[in-house]
Amino acid sequence: MLSPRQVCDLLGISRATYYRVRECGDFPAPVAVSKRRVAHPEADILAFLNRAVLQ
Repeated sequence: MLSPRQVCDLLGISRATYYRVRECGDFPAPVAVSKRRVAHPEADILAFLNRAVLQ
């Protein structure tokens, strides 16, 4: 599981861009880890990255 900060580091984007991309609908949905914390499965982020590179 990757935190939003780790996702930003992996993709090389800012937090603002992360939230913009997340709202556009193409980005994998985060999973609630607790009431105030979300994370993304690493496999989902890597699949998204592969799709983006192939386009």
